[in-house]
Amino acid sequence: MSGGWRWLLLLLLCGPLLSCGALQFYSGYGRVTSAEIYAVERQRDWPRRPDLTLELSQIKRLGFERVAIAHAGELVFEWQRDPSSDELPPRVHSLTKSLLSALVGIAVAEGQFDLDAPISHLAGCAVPDALQPLTGRHLLNMTAGFAPSEAQSLGYLGQEHWACAILRAPLDRANGTQFRYGSVQSYLLGVALSQALDQDLRRYAEDKLFAPLGIGLHGWTRSPEGYYFGGGDMRLDALDLLAFGQLYLDGGRYEGRQIIPAPWVEASHQPLWRSLQDQHDPLTLYYGYHWWHMESAGRRALAALGYSGFVLLIDREAQLVLVAMPPQEAYTPSRKIAARHLAAWHLLQAARAKLD
Repeated sequence: MSGGWRWLLLLLLCGPLLSCGALQFYSGYGRVTSAEIYAVERQRDWPRRPDLTLELSQIKRLGFERVAIAHAGELVFEWQRDPSSDELPPRVHSLTKSLLSALVGIAVAEGQFDLDAPISHLAGCAVPDALQPLTGRHLLNMTAGFAPSEAQSLGYLGQEHWACAILRAPLDRANGTQFRYGSVQSYLLGVALSQALDQDLRRYAEDKLFAPLGIGLHGWTRSPEGYYFGGGDMRLDALDLLAFGQLYLDGGRYEGRQIIPAPWVEASHQPLWRSLQDQHDPLTLYYGYHWWHMESAGRRALAALGYSGFVLLIDREAQLVLVAMPPQEAYTPSRKIAARHLAAWHLLQAARAKLD
């Protein structure tokens, strides 16, 4: 595997860490107040045009459980390995980050959150002078000056007080000068947003995003401090994720209502930082506003990517949204995660070729 893909997979909560305890809370144990499960009755009714056929041998071989594709707002393809399954929707891991971004954008437009205001305290812990000024924008674009890598920093999420542990992390650069992916930055962003709103993120998400979009949040993990984890662990159905992707394709608008501000959606489509990768990688990867950006051979897609191989891809030019969901695995080899992400990209291109 090339260097860039190895680096990306490490960022997506992958690899041997799952066997050494750094990610214990992801497996349902460790210092977590609750991995909450919610009863959801809402289910958006998609207009269907099932006229797309795709070769799925690679998707099946790689162990995907479900794939859904929308074109121009209609569900054109849906496949599920076991259609009779009534299992709880899975934790979508780092795809949660892009949903957090949407909540930030809504709050900014409402005047409830200032991206550029210095943050002095998080969950009762003072932001150290060496980290000042720290802003929501730094956390949104993952440019806070924390030195630890994603692998190292996840250990802070096994502490009694996540925010205090993170804020004590060593620093190696000024804020805003370098992109370094870190789920701890997403957690701090979620805490800052919750503080500004003076309410928990689940309630805000339900009121401002999920209910207006006609979808349901099936579960979300909270920290020992009582804050929802903005870096991962939302439970969402494939069609709910598809609806979220369609919302970004439609400029943040659904059924005549502007749910996410159009300027925020547009800003999210603009890559800000190129990832660390070498010239042999099959895809060029960028980051910005808690979204990945994939590019290859002149084609681009906005991407939310998660551990195990969860994928949400949005292709504005082709008017396509794709969701691919792997099984819920305690450990997934990094090569398989890379293969799943790449397979989803190729499936998007195959759908595009058939619908052009």
